[in-house]
Amino acid sequence: MGKGFLSFVLGSVFLLALVSSGSLISSQAPDRSYEKYRGTLVLDVAIKQSYYLAISDAASIALRDSLASGGEPGQRVRSAMLIRTLEFQSSLKEEGFDAVFWCGPVSEKMRAEASEGMTIQKRAVIPQGALPISACAGSFEAALLEKKAHFYDMGFSFYSPEYAIGRAAALPPSYEVLFQ
Repeated sequence: MGKGFLSFVLGSVFLLALVSSGSLISSQAPDRSYEKYRGTLVLDVAIKQSYYLAISDAASIALRDSLASGGEPGQRVRSAMLIRTLEFQSSLKEEGFDAVFWCGPVSEKMRAEASEGMTIQKRAVIPQGALPISACAGSFEAALLEKKAHFYDMGFSFYSPEYAIGRAAALPPSYEVLFQ
């Protein structure tokens, strides 16, 4: 009888522990960190794609206009790229996105620190050592014969209230935006 009773008590304790841990787990909020991370990556890619299309359009128009009017095409295309970047940043804000473009030699560590700071401050911020995009005319380059635009030491930061997370992303200098 002692072994049966001991088995019953141990079984009951095990069952109670199992039920208690199950209810404790089910009462905790699910971890949404992967969902947040994935959501910010999707936003990052969407902003980059839209931005590249806007730059392609601006560079194409500027090149056509400068060739038609006899102006200096390289300067016109670079100016159009800067102006379109400022317009793009404004349009993001108008659509409810908290985003800022910037330039400067910013390391991965600096971007990570800025991303962390945005999550705390709940707004988009420029990484330490970067400049606002309005001071970045030298970050745009256009290869007119190949009709390719390049960006140097540029990026953008955005804060997503939906995911309560911020991200500072660099525009890859090797990426070429084609224009016509």
